Amino acid sequence: PPEKESGTQLKDLPAPARNLNRALFERTGSDKNMKAVSVFFRLLRFVAVATACIAAMRAEDGWAGPAGQKPTTRACGRCQISSIAIGPRASVAVAERGSLLRSKDGSEWQTVETGVSSFFRSVTYGQGEFVAVGGSYIHPSGVITTSTDGKHWKVRRSGLRAIFRGIAYGDGKFVVVGDDGLILTSKDGEDWKASRCSIRATLTSVAYGNGCFAAVGEDGICITSRDGLEWARQITGVRAYLSSISFDGEFTASGSNIVARSTHGSLWIVEAGSVPLALQVTVGEK
Repeated sequence: PPEKESGTQLKDLPAPARNLNRALFERTGSDKNMKAVSVFFRLLRFVAVATACIAAMRAEDGWAGPAGQKPTTRACGRCQISSIAIGPRASVAVAERGSLLRSKDGSEWQTVETGVSSFFRSVTYGQGEFVAVGGSYIHPSGVITTSTDGKHWKVRRSGLRAIFRGIAYGDGKFVVVGDDGLILTSKDGEDWKASRCSIRATLTSVAYGNGCFAAVGEDGICITSRDGLEWARQITGVRAYLSSISFDGEFTASGSNIVARSTHGSLWIVEAGSVPLALQVTVGEK
């Protein structure tokens, strides 16, 4: 795996980040499944964004049961992870089937009990805490949970019957996006303010970079905001369903056989071809 990326030495990263950086390379066994692994500093937190298909996160006990079951070591032959947040003492990941996993070292993973049975979709780290969001049409909707250690979680009542699909942290605030153009903002992860952009469409993912938030969704939609409150629509040139967006020096939005890139979220360059799973990793410290 690369020992230096974007001016940051691998040895300078927290242990979980070092392990994850190596694991992304070693467990795929090929650069073909890894589009990029880069790590860089931003203020007092680390941010890493990777695009990869994570394979063979091995363990002993097999697939973990539903929420409420005793945590067990998580295993899967080929495991797709959509979101990872790495704090100074633990890492939290959202895995397939909407489960939350926790690891102290980035190697051994366990399911965690959050106090709510739901389908989680995204997690981030900021201001000393993890924030995970989700919901489904079967399980409780409008789910927001927070944790300072990734093990003990508090459920935050959003008061909304909606599916929260993405979360990002930047410029001292959290931003959540979801169905029907729903957007929530919070400065502390506890008190949330809901609003809707002028576009009533499903927003699937949000990222922060270059001083702005960018969110994507169905029909190639992209909206951007400097403060998370006022949003403007941008033209991507894409009509496909965009399932994810990440930031690594530039925004990268991806969907079925489509990837689009932009520096500030306003002018996009579209590429066609096979697109691997987009995985956003947030590495932070207090």
